[in-house]
Formats: sequence, C-alpha cells, structure tokens
Amino acid sequence: MLKLSVSAVLVFLLLTTTQLFAQKTAETDSTYLALQKIKVDSIRIKKTNEYAYSLIIAKKPLGSDMANLAIKNAQQFNSPHLLGITYLTVGYAYIFSGEYTKAYPLYMQALAVYQKTNEPKNLLRAYQDLTWIQIQLKAYDNAEQLIQTAIQIAKKENLIPEQAVGYNFLGILNDSQNRYDRAIESYKLALSLNEKKGIESNQISTLMNLGVSQRRAKKFKDALASFEKSKILVDKGNIAYYKQSVYQNLAELTFEMKDYEKAEKYILLALTHSKGNNELVLKRGLFTNLSTLYKNKGDYQKALAYTDSVSKIDQDLYEKEKVAEILNLQAKYDTKLKDEKIVNQNVLNLQQQQQLLLNRNLLQLTLEQKQNSELLFTKRQAELENQKKLQAATMQKDRLQAKIAKQASEQQIFAQKKEIETKNRFQLFFGVLALMAIVIAVIIFYNQRKTRKLNELITLQKKDLEQVNAVKDRIFSIIGHDLRAPVNTLISFNHLLEDHELSSDKIKAYAEKISKTLNHTSVLMENLLNWSRSQLQGYQPYMKLNSLKDIADGVVNALTIQALKKNIKIINDIDADAKVFSDVDMTELIMRNLVANAIKFTAVNGVINLSALQQNNITTFKVTDSGIGMPTELLTQLNGAVNTYHQTSRPGTNKETGTGLGLMLCKTFANLMGGGLKVSSENGKGTVVEVSFKRAA
Repeated sequence: MLKLSVSAVLVFLLLTTTQLFAQKTAETDSTYLALQKIKVDSIRIKKTNEYAYSLIIAKKPLGSDMANLAIKNAQQFNSPHLLGITYLTVGYAYIFSGEYTKAYPLYMQALAVYQKTNEPKNLLRAYQDLTWIQIQLKAYDNAEQLIQTAIQIAKKENLIPEQAVGYNFLGILNDSQNRYDRAIESYKLALSLNEKKGIESNQISTLMNLGVSQRRAKKFKDALASFEKSKILVDKGNIAYYKQSVYQNLAELTFEMKDYEKAEKYILLALTHSKGNNELVLKRGLFTNLSTLYKNKGDYQKALAYTDSVSKIDQDLYEKEKVAEILNLQAKYDTKLKDEKIVNQNVLNLQQQQQLLLNRNLLQLTLEQKQNSELLFTKRQAELENQKKLQAATMQKDRLQAKIAKQASEQQIFAQKKEIETKNRFQLFFGVLALMAIVIAVIIFYNQRKTRKLNELITLQKKDLEQVNAVKDRIFSIIGHDLRAPVNTLISFNHLLEDHELSSDKIKAYAEKISKTLNHTSVLMENLLNWSRSQLQGYQPYMKLNSLKDIADGVVNALTIQALKKNIKIINDIDADAKVFSDVDMTELIMRNLVANAIKFTAVNGVINLSALQQNNITTFKVTDSGIGMPTELLTQLNGAVNTYHQTSRPGTNKETGTGLGLMLCKTFANLMGGGLKVSSENGKGTVVEVSFKRAA
C-alpha cells in the first residue's frame, strides 16, 4: 500500500513539473526578460507587443506563448488603451501570418474594450480588421454588418478618411462576391472622400482597387483610366512602393485586352521595379504572363526561357517552405531537449528523496507490526468465544427466516402468476386492437390511393376530351369555311359560263384557280378522314415491315408537279435497305404531309432533302428544307408533350393556304405507331422535321 502511494506521488510531481516548465518557457526567454527591465509601463508593453508580433509573423514556436504573455502583462495595468492596443497588435500579427481564426477572438476583445472608451479611430480599426477577417473566412453577411457599422460610426464622428477606408472595405467585400458594379460604386464613394481630404496615398490604393473591379467587370476603358490616374499620382509623389503594383495592374489589363505590345512593356517595367523585392509569387505571375505573351507572338525561345524562370521560382518557393519547416522543427526539438534534461534532473532528485522516505517508513512499520501482533492474538481468542455463542443463535434465526421466506416465496409466485395472466389478457386485447387499426389504415390507404388514381385518370380524360372538343370545333369551322369555298367557286364559275361568253385565256385562268382550290380541298378531306379514323375507339394501325425508300419514291412522284411549279428540287437520299415497322398508309400520309409542307414554305428555286438514319432498332426519317423556317412559339407547340392543334395556318411562299391539320395528324400517327416527331428550325433559315420508326416488332 505504501509503495503504491509513493508511485502515485512521483507521477503527479513529474507531470506538475513538466507543465510548470512548459508554462515558464516563454517567461524565461532572454529577450522577454530584457524587455521586462524597462521601467516605463507603456514602453515596456509596446516593446513586448512588437516582440510578440515579430515572433508570430516569423512563425516561431514561441509566438503564441509570447502573445499570451503580452496580453497578460497588459491586463495587469488599469489601462484600457494599452490593453486594446495589445489586442490589435497581436491580432494583426495573426492576420499577417494568415491565422484568421486566432486573430478573430483578439479583435472581438479589442472591440469590447474600445466600445467602452472614447477612441473612435481604434474602434474603427477593430471593425475594419474584423471585416477583413470575415471576408477571408467567406462570412460575407457578418463582414457587411461590421463594415456598415464602421461607416456609420465614422459618419457620426465626422472622420472623413475613416469613412473612405470603410467604403474601400465595402468595395473589397462586394468584389470578393463577384458583385463588381456594387464594388465600383463603393470605390467611387471612397475616392470622392479621399479627394475631398486630399490624401493621395489612399487615392492610389482606391484607384487601383477600382481598376481591378472594372477589369473583372470587362469595363476595360474605365479600368485603364483608373490605372492611369493612379500612375499619375505615383509618378507625382515618386512613391516607389506602389510602382510595381501600378505596372502589374496595367500589364494584366492590357494582356486581357490582347494588346500584347503594351502588356510586354508594362510587365518588364513591373519586373524592373520589383528588383530587390522578394515577392516571388508576384514575379511568378509576371513571368507566366510573359511566357504566354511570347508564345502568342510565336517567339517560342523567349516563351521557353520564361517558363524555365517560373519553374525556378516554384523550386525556390518549395525550398523556402521546406527550410522554414525544418527551422521550426529544429527550434521545437532544441526546446524539447532542454525541457527533457531539466525534467529528468528534477525526477532523479525526487526519486532519491522518496527512497529515503520509503526506508524510514518501512522501519517504523516493522516496530508497529511487532507490537500489534501480541494484541491481535489476545483479541483473536475473545473473538472465537463470541463466535461460538453467535453460531447457535444464528442457526435458530436462520431456521425461522427460512420458514418465513418459504411462505413469502409461495405468495410471490401466486401473485406473479396473476400478474402474468393479467398482462397476457392486456397484450391480447391491445394486439387485436393494433391489428384492427393496421387493417383499417391499410383499407383507408388503398381507398385513398384508388381515389387519387381515379381522379388523375378523370383529369387526364378531361384534358383529352377538351383537346378533342377543341379539334372538333376547329374541324367544323374548317368544314364550314374551307369546304364551302370550293363549292361556291364552282357555282360562281358555272354562272359565268352560263351568263357570259368567256375567252379561252380566262377559262384557263379560272380552271387553274379551281384546280388549286380542289387540290387543297382534296388534301383537307383526306386529312379529315384519316384523323376521324384515328379517333375511332379500338382503332389500331396495321403494322408490318416496309421499305422507306419505296414509300418516299411514291410520295416524291406524286408531288413532283407541285414542286416543279416553284422550281424546287427534291433530293431523295434514303438508302434502299432502310426498313421501318409501320402502317404503310399512315407512313405515306406522314411523308406526304411533311414534303407538301416543305414545298409550301420553300421559296422558288429551293431544295428539299429526304434522308434516313438507322441506329440500333430505330430508323429516323428526316425532311430538310431551305424554306422560311418557323417562329419559336410554333416550334415549342410542335415539340410539346401534348399533341395540341395549332389554330393558325401560315400562308406559303406563293400565298398557298392551309388548315394546320397536317402536322397534328403526322404527330398523332407517329405516336400510334410507337414512334415520335421532332421539329428543329430557325426563323428564316429552313426547317428539319424528324420522324422516328421502329425497325422491328
């Protein structure tokens, strides 16, 4: 038992020593100790903040620990100003190193501090940097709330430069969401405020941001004007810091505008002003643009040279990253070795002390055990006497308890039997009840399902009936008008023959008009009869294997005279082996209607092409004309799932009339034969009608 306690104490002390040493690592840093000797509080805190900042941006292992110490030191003094500055400094270090999740809580602490003090500029800085963090984390709604609050505070305090900064951040936020017009509007507001205050450095950055958004919005002229204005200000103030950025923005703009001569000039200027600047990523972009530029100009030698430069920068970036990683690991390893040596020494000292304590306790235990052994012997004899007396009483008590337990057990068994019987009755009752509920639910479900299907069927039948009625009404209208017209024409011609002496030329002209009218009437009657036949209940097409070439030849021969009147050339490119599984009469009617339509809507000297494509078990018959095409509305109706009747029939190129029944009949018959009809056209550029048939049953 004593050994276990000593081991537990040893482990506890070892862990405590390790934790305390880890906490004191930053506090024992030589630079930190030197900074703590500064007597003036504000200077000491400021220098500690700067030291923590440098460690964080360099990604040193002590960075986070030093940041915590800097905050702890600032919290020890009753100065909200110093505490807020500490939060802002450390937070900005994390922003600079890209650790936005670490920066966010620090800025929230700074916000809480400055909301209680009268330091509006620092409060606005907290809002602005929090906006930047939210933009990087793509929390755009939060970012907009923060920057709008900052703008309102700046307006209230009449801080014009801070208002401009707020609108600049609002522009960045909108640009990040590809809302370029809003971004441009925000940048222009910022620019007007900067111009009002005369802060040229802020004008330069805002102009460049404005130009970038204008370039991304493809407003190249506006972007060029913005970049050139920023260049004038940079040249005027001879601000070297901005020169590379100005030339790089001009290079990217002219490159995107495909003005490669100017792009080359600006890229080379940007590279000139980047000498001594270690921004390898920016140089990589410039070299990549130069490589693409020379490739487009056909100068492949220079393009290859700059491609090699890009590869070298990639290698340098990789090696730089690896060196930083190795240095970081080395620092961690050195710290770990140092920690282990100190901890091991502490453990060794502690083990020696515990061993001495253990030996002393063992000696004391031996003396106590010797004294206690005599007392235990006497006590044991007395216990044996008492046990004999207790055994007799216990036996009597056990017999009595056994009798009572037996009676209780019998009563319990009887009660359990009753309880089981009651439970079984309840289970049977509830089981029957549940079964009845399930049966009722199933019946209700199936009834509802049946009712829903019936309703759907009724709705579908209603739509079909409405469609049929609409077609019927139109047919009666056609019969009342289109069939009456030729009869009236014949009557009028008869009166002319009876009452007037007509010349042979006039008789020939009237006969030609009557012939056209009768041809139109004949086609109409045939379409009406075929449609009526298709609407008969139980009507089924007579399906068999037919030669598409033979059917097409018959249709072309029948319509040749009609085509010759407009000098239209009909080309039949259907192969002789093209077979379709269809009703021959329906197929001929479809083909005749489609070719007749093509002749009707094709101008004089036009071309109509018949072709067929066989693929898998489908043969697609295609009629292509060079006619006037179809409007989009009519095309949408024809390709719709519902076979609607088209109320309007357009006149042909020679004022030919029609009824609009032809295409509806074609689509109906194609569907009856298990095929389909598809129309593609562009108004004024001809039409292609495709009818698909099965090749086998």
